[in-house]
Amino acid sequence: MTGEASRQPFVLEARYRRADGEWRWVRSISRPRIGPEGQFRGFVGAGYDVTEAKQVQADLEHINDLMAERVEAALADRDRAEVALRRAQRLEAVGQLTGGVAHDFNNLLTVVIGALDLVQRRPDDVQRRERMIEAALAAARRGERLTQQLLAFARRQPLKPEAAHVDDLVREAEPLLQRAVGEAVSLVFSLGAEGAVARLDSSQFDAALMNLAVNARDAVTQGGVIRVETTAVSLREGEVEGAPAGGYVCISVHDTGVGMDEAVAARIFEPFFTTKEVGKGTGLGLSQVYGFARQSGGSVAVESAPGLGTTVRLYLPLTDDASVPGLLAGHHQGSEPPQAPGRALKILLVEDDADVAELARDMLLDLGHAVRHVSGFQPAVELLRSDAELDLLLTDLVMPGGGTGADVARAAIEARPGLPVVLCSGYAGEVLETRDELPWPLLRKPYSAGDLAQAIEAALVSAAASPT
Repeated sequence: MTGEASRQPFVLEARYRRADGEWRWVRSISRPRIGPEGQFRGFVGAGYDVTEAKQVQADLEHINDLMAERVEAALADRDRAEVALRRAQRLEAVGQLTGGVAHDFNNLLTVVIGALDLVQRRPDDVQRRERMIEAALAAARRGERLTQQLLAFARRQPLKPEAAHVDDLVREAEPLLQRAVGEAVSLVFSLGAEGAVARLDSSQFDAALMNLAVNARDAVTQGGVIRVETTAVSLREGEVEGAPAGGYVCISVHDTGVGMDEAVAARIFEPFFTTKEVGKGTGLGLSQVYGFARQSGGSVAVESAPGLGTTVRLYLPLTDDASVPGLLAGHHQGSEPPQAPGRALKILLVEDDADVAELARDMLLDLGHAVRHVSGFQPAVELLRSDAELDLLLTDLVMPGGGTGADVARAAIEARPGLPVVLCSGYAGEVLETRDELPWPLLRKPYSAGDLAQAIEAALVSAAASPT
């Protein structure tokens, strides 16, 4: 019960119309009136006009509603602006990336096409032929490195992680870094992460360290100093952007160079962004560092100010893992001569690109093997089930249609338990995200006849060691 029926104190607000017809708000406060013997004798109370207060309250509520609507509209405008900004930044990055890739690859293709044209025009000039072939091979290998840097920035570069002592890797790289920096700049090492182990791709780590050192060298003048330091650190959540809380080994490269302002420092990890003169740098060195760090589960941070030099810190997560099995076959630069073939094998080649298939077939024939070639998943599976004399499967990992090279390999093992398998790809993408399920060697494109021979040997050894 409420109000008078409750015989309890109560407050009532209501509108009343006065004799002149105007409506007014009145608040009344009533309390029960009790007689000497405790009997209820009604209520006593007072009422007062609260019309103005009610109007002010209504005005405030209206203002709050308007403000809420405007804030909601402003937030929506902000969200739309942020989406447009991110899209514009992506388009700018894509444009910058496309232009940089086109510039660099056109330079490389100029060397390759020009050299091959000269060889074709005068094939009898042995001296020039050898020189042009070497120039074309060198340009092609630079193109390969450019592709790997782009994949590292995009975090699509398949890594070969192994547990390694970071200080040992830095010590091994010291002579090469000294040569890259030169004698005009002092290169100082201060290694304080003895015993710190990180799970990383050592070749990508070496490339990242070299990129940091070269970038620092280009920022300092004669007599400057570059300091490479390592230390084990424990990061709190949010202390370094992109690095979850935990233990890390920090590799710092500090230079006494010109430094950067905030605007430049904010862009240094963008692909093809560089402050160097045209022809002095591609702008991919630091983006490779960024991609390697992120793909390795770590992060990278930069501190710089004009006139105060620059410090780039590479954070890699520590691990207790002392032994990591290598699931992917190593990749070589292609300068090694092909290994002498052992027994001749009957190899099934699965490759959808006709030019690559022809080249791979010629390489296999030169190595003394017999080759059967199909270009897709279904023909490969049918041949694997019908030809019992196949000795090895060489399949591209990514192919059009319904199935991947990994699916072909699984079908091969199902039909022929113990069959040696070599996977190859120029870009494995999401397929390699499940690489723990792919126990076969991976041969990365581009590859040479020597690389192919070593991958075949690795597959034979792996198949012999695996239970059937």
